[in-house]
Amino acid sequence: MDRYYTTESAINSDESALFRVLRARSEEEKEAVRVVLSEFFTMTPAGWAHKRCDAEIAAFKEKSSKSADAANKRWGKSSNADAMPTHTERTADAMPTNNQEPITNNQEPSKSKATPDGDPFDGIDPQVVSDFKALRTKQRAAITKTAMDGIRREADKAGVSLGDALTICCERGWRGFKADWITQPARASPQKASIYEQGQANAAIAKKMIFGEANETV
Repeated sequence: MDRYYTTESAINSDESALFRVLRARSEEEKEAVRVVLSEFFTMTPAGWAHKRCDAEIAAFKEKSSKSADAANKRWGKSSNADAMPTHTERTADAMPTNNQEPITNNQEPSKSKATPDGDPFDGIDPQVVSDFKALRTKQRAAITKTAMDGIRREADKAGVSLGDALTICCERGWRGFKADWITQPARASPQKASIYEQGQANAAIAKKMIFGEANETV
């Protein structure tokens, strides 16, 4: 039956050829083939035919023919002005002209990017890069372009290179970087000195209260 549908034609009436195709070698196998043919098929000039198979094959061919005709009517240039453009036409429409503004040679490069294209760690010590990546991974902070642009911007504010900023991050366990974090201690030092002096003054007052004025002159 599979062979019938594959060839879309009646089965060969030549028994020798049929037995060879079906690999019917023994007499029992050959007799079984003869029984099936005589019971389910009809001998015609074209060979052993099967009415149901012929009907299904004819219906399939008719459906395929109708589908092909419909496609030809829909996409055929002679009958449809809105038909699908050819590959050459699509390529010609998609190809930019020499006067297209976005790709002119005189166009100035965009200045909106804070970091250059490519590797944001270019030129930085590989060990520092490795340590910084490990630090960000440990703190579950992804290394994104936005994050690196921010670090680079803060490094510029602090007057240090990006490599130096990342080195400081690794040394202090920072996943990010702010210019104020390294410039603040210099401004805070006077406050620390005043606290120390205040402590000394408090200690002197306590000594006076405990030992009196005479102890101070000794």
